[in-house]
Amino acid sequence: MASFAKATEPSTDWVVRFLSYTITLYHVVPISLYVSFEILKLALGRFIDIDPQMMDQSTGQAAKARTADLVEEMGQVDFIFSDKTGTLTSNEMRFAECAVGSQVFSSFLQDPRGGPVSGVQEARQILDDPAHPDHKAVLWFFTCLAVCHTVQAGIVFKMRKADKAQGERTEVIISGPSGAPDRIFAVLAIIEFTADRKRMSILCECQGQVYCMTKGADIVMSPLLVKPLGFKEEEQLKGFSQKGLRTLVVASAQIDSSICAAWQSDWLAAMMSLDDRVERMAECALAIERNLELVGITAVEDRLQDGVPETVAKIKCAGIRLWVLTGDKTETAVDIAYSCNLFTESAALAYVTGAVDGREVSDLLHNAHKVLEGATDSGIVIDGQSLKFILEDSTAADQLFELGLRSRACVCSRLSPSQKRRLIELVRVRSPKTITLAIGDGANDVPMILGAHVGIGIRGKEGSQAVQASDVAISQFRHLLPLLLCHGRRAYRRIATFLCYYLYKNVTLAWGDLIWAHQGSFSGDVAYPEWLSTSFNAVFTSWPVLIVLAFDQDVSDTLANANPAIYQEGVQRVWFNRKLFGLWMLAAAWHGSLAWIVPNLSFGSTTYDSVDFWRASTTSFTIVINVITIKLFLHSFSRSRAACWAPLLGSIFVYILVLFVLGYVSLGQRMQPNLSDGGDPPVPGWMLSNAVPLLQLLLVPVLVVLPDVACLIWARRLSPSPLFKIGDKVGSD
Repeated sequence: MASFAKATEPSTDWVVRFLSYTITLYHVVPISLYVSFEILKLALGRFIDIDPQMMDQSTGQAAKARTADLVEEMGQVDFIFSDKTGTLTSNEMRFAECAVGSQVFSSFLQDPRGGPVSGVQEARQILDDPAHPDHKAVLWFFTCLAVCHTVQAGIVFKMRKADKAQGERTEVIISGPSGAPDRIFAVLAIIEFTADRKRMSILCECQGQVYCMTKGADIVMSPLLVKPLGFKEEEQLKGFSQKGLRTLVVASAQIDSSICAAWQSDWLAAMMSLDDRVERMAECALAIERNLELVGITAVEDRLQDGVPETVAKIKCAGIRLWVLTGDKTETAVDIAYSCNLFTESAALAYVTGAVDGREVSDLLHNAHKVLEGATDSGIVIDGQSLKFILEDSTAADQLFELGLRSRACVCSRLSPSQKRRLIELVRVRSPKTITLAIGDGANDVPMILGAHVGIGIRGKEGSQAVQASDVAISQFRHLLPLLLCHGRRAYRRIATFLCYYLYKNVTLAWGDLIWAHQGSFSGDVAYPEWLSTSFNAVFTSWPVLIVLAFDQDVSDTLANANPAIYQEGVQRVWFNRKLFGLWMLAAAWHGSLAWIVPNLSFGSTTYDSVDFWRASTTSFTIVINVITIKLFLHSFSRSRAACWAPLLGSIFVYILVLFVLGYVSLGQRMQPNLSDGGDPPVPGWMLSNAVPLLQLLLVPVLVVLPDVACLIWARRLSPSPLFKIGDKVGSD
């Protein structure tokens, strides 16, 4: 039995010793790390919710962090993929211009000086003159728009009502030009707009005649026309697009009543289908939307949201690549890009548009590389047709990614929702460490938002799908600036410092156990009093770091927004990288070793049960507490604020209180008898009343952090980053 007992002693059995030290050193990566990490993120997410910078004054809605898991990634974004309509623009469509045949009307927008609207006057002049050669075409054009309830100019939408006699069928009452009787259009079916179809249609009946009225993007409407769009129409579309206007082609067809009745039966069956409802409805829609006659072209204005040009300019100054993805025509998208400062007048633009096959797209990409070579201010323009061939060829996709790295701005036009997502996936696959952000406001932006690392939903007029799929909800595009430059940037720095510091302080404590293991011949005995080491994270050190870093303010919001260049610290991983983490661990080894060795060599003992051992051990533990407290204070940017020094002093006070309880209170003495047995006074009292340990408690922490102070002075004074250069303005809020 004696030999068996000896064989299982930790000093002779390496398996037992290994397991013993696995338990002893558990606090190097404690469970409290995860808990504290999540608490810090929740606090940072809450700061987003209450920030007045992101309060929409018109609606009273604040930003909402729907998840706090990604706050630090908002400080490391390299690519932003943004929708246009409702994201950069207000999604307030105002009828601006139109063309019917060869007649191009002037602006229908209200004169800000209160003058007459020239477009309305021109339209009424034609509508009031039945003898005018364009009267019939213009009358039908505005009738189609009025039935679709889009615009009122001479032809007025009066009301919409349900016809009880026809089973709740909707009727639209349209008043004609001056003196003309009202006309009633019975709506038989509405084929809704979808992102894939890019058009909508109304099947209606008036005076015994059935009509299909369709409006949609020119790229999908042209194949549906009896005669595809010609040179005249293309020039009209181009002219509208170059003004930044969104265009729609309006067309109609007269439908035979018997064909209509059969189609309605098929349409109803498709709507009631449970298995392939979407596909069958699309087939039915295509069956009726054909052989259309061109009616006219509309152009609507969607003005930019307030602050968009300034926000885009600062995003580019922050070194973030911004890609605008839209379903609009290329000319419209490029015009908007100039309006919002995405492209400057001096920018070198590379066009990858209009490709008809993979070979042509390869040539376009090759030429684009030549255009961007050596350019400091550049942009890319891509259309959906060319992107289709790019995404099918891995070599072309690589070329596009390289172009994206060369340029800070890109416009992608005529994209489908799936193409938006595949663009994000292209970046994520070719650069896994690159953080992507997608921002949009509509249901068609959901795939893009879900595909990016960080999804931002804008509360818009196209439903709440984008917000529901997002990580953070905001009300205006301009709110993206403080979200990234203030909250995201600080969150990255705070969380990076938190991770480094949390592991540092535990490794610092562990060095005492490592050195004692060698001194005690790997006996398996712990170096510090059990209740002190157990309370190290939960009671002494976790809550101070949470408070200090949660409220640590490097520069004010005003300075952060005015100096976007400091955002690059997150993209370049300045605050968390292998070199920096290595320096933290080196500091932990230095601090922890001296904290153990100095008391142990001065008045300690290698006899584990002796009072001298526990006096030196407790003194060493106290030095560790003081050292890591000073270390946290040094790495704070808000040292003069109560949010920094108050929790640090509070943690030391709590530690002294626990020492008193363990050494002088009967319950504490039973819990930790080695702090009160074998000496008078107990170990805490002896440590705080004798000159040698007291002097070590005061001087050793100061001496061991001198290299840290030297490194910080070098970093902040002799080799300052952009953040340190404006650090003297800390606390200006």
